[in-house]
Amino acid sequence: MTPSDSSSPRVTDEHITPTGWRVKGAAIPLVEEAARLVPLEAARAEDVLAATRMRLRPRLARDRVVPLVLHAITESIREHWPDAPALREDAPLSRPADRLHALRWEVRGVAGAWTGELRWRHPHATARLVPCLTHLVLQENVGLITLTVRVSAEGGMGAVRGSVGAGQAMPAFLRRIRQVVRVTMDEFETA
Repeated sequence: MTPSDSSSPRVTDEHITPTGWRVKGAAIPLVEEAARLVPLEAARAEDVLAATRMRLRPRLARDRVVPLVLHAITESIREHWPDAPALREDAPLSRPADRLHALRWEVRGVAGAWTGELRWRHPHATARLVPCLTHLVLQENVGLITLTVRVSAEGGMGAVRGSVGAGQAMPAFLRRIRQVVRVTMDEFETA
């Protein structure tokens, strides 16, 4: 086999991500490390346990909603990661992945036109050996604040004992958020 033969194996200095990006050279270890932190593949439709989208408003006019929501989410994360740093509007955060735990918090933009995205792997509330992936997007756009949350588990509802287990998968921070801000879903304000 000669080097010009097209059937010869080629050794290349490149990495192709699952989304099709080709990375070459010194950046390869960085991309591989980032991919190891939290798997970024989207949940399969059959694995989704619960999803919600809501609009958030302050209870008092002087309150800023985003810091209150980030505090509520941080408190829920600390139930699984006691020394977790607080989620902030201006700083990303990550925790290396293991079987039941991982976290990646990314932020983009500035106050008033800002997006925070959280991918958080944690054990299910009652089926403790089942890892759940909570994907959250918090957006602030000229005073309109929306929160979208999707929770999935590998194996879907069967892995968490049906619809009761799916309901128990909703993160505790949603209850905390309702205590500190006004929540509107489908044009109805929740109590």
